[in-house]
Amino acid sequence: MTRRVAILAAALVVMLAAGVALIPGCGLDVVHAVLVSQHPRVRWISTEELARELESESPPLVIDVRSDDEIAVSTIPGAQSMRELPTDRDVVVYCSVGARSAVVAERFPNARNLRGGIFAWANESRPLVRDGARTNEVHPYDSLWRMLLSARVVRASGGS
Repeated sequence: MTRRVAILAAALVVMLAAGVALIPGCGLDVVHAVLVSQHPRVRWISTEELARELESESPPLVIDVRSDDEIAVSTIPGAQSMRELPTDRDVVVYCSVGARSAVVAERFPNARNLRGGIFAWANESRPLVRDGARTNEVHPYDSLWRMLLSARVVRASGGS
């Protein structure tokens, strides 16, 4: 990790621990910079690109790699939960902010990781579903990471 990214990451952790209100997009940008440095082989896709591709004639398979408790709160429409990814088609993986899904994306050359994860998707008011119905809730992962969710996103109870 470069010195600059390490300083940004440390600053983010200190701000989160101190309860400093963050601009959600800014915090996710810092997280993304750290993840790119830790996972240089991962291919990334923006929320805008994914939304466009989901409307295309051949959308990618979208895989949610979060825990069952997180998935129970909401997912990106059409997302599936799989522990093994198919290797014969284009796949987009995501988690809360992109860290866990980056680990998965490293193992599969046909996988792209959603930049900012479901937090970025929700912060941009993109659609979320729970049991097939629209929702505005997102599992916050834990009390520190929940600060990366926009105030207009309903933070479901959950996480420590």
